Amino acid sequence: MVTPIVRRLAEAKAMVVKLEQEIVAELASLPAAYGFGSSSEFVAALRAAGRVKRRAPRRARKASKPRPPKRKRAAGPARAKVNRRPKAGKSAPKKVSPPVKARKKVSSKPRTRRAPAKRAAAPKAPKKRAAPVKAQAAEQAPTPSAAESPPPPAA
Repeated sequence: MVTPIVRRLAEAKAMVVKLEQEIVAELASLPAAYGFGSSSEFVAALRAAGRVKRRAPRRARKASKPRPPKRKRAAGPARAKVNRRPKAGKSAPKKVSPPVKARKKVSSKPRTRRAPAKRAAAPKAPKKRAAPVKAQAAEQAPTPSAAESPPPPAA
């Protein structure tokens, strides 16, 4: 069992050596096939062909100048007030702040209402136990005995 495995291993090693020799011969013939005098010139040409020109990195944008804030405009009742002042002979105020509306808070979850608690049921009164049916029948009518019963009619 060991001998066939060792024999196959030796054959595989011989095959590897043979393939390595073929590769070395093929690589040695490549520079002459492409018109180069030596293998070092061929390798230098391959490296030069493989280089990729890289673009220069982009420049960062200049920071923009801060702009002055926009002028506030009068809205609603404040606008009517501003429009009335020049008509009355008065100068309009230089700065009018618009009415500020309170923002509604947006909740992330909708609120759920709790169900009202159910009222506890009143305890039931215990039922009174009724007497058994047999006992009631015995109390109502006693059964007649054989001696008290009249004799059967003779035919």
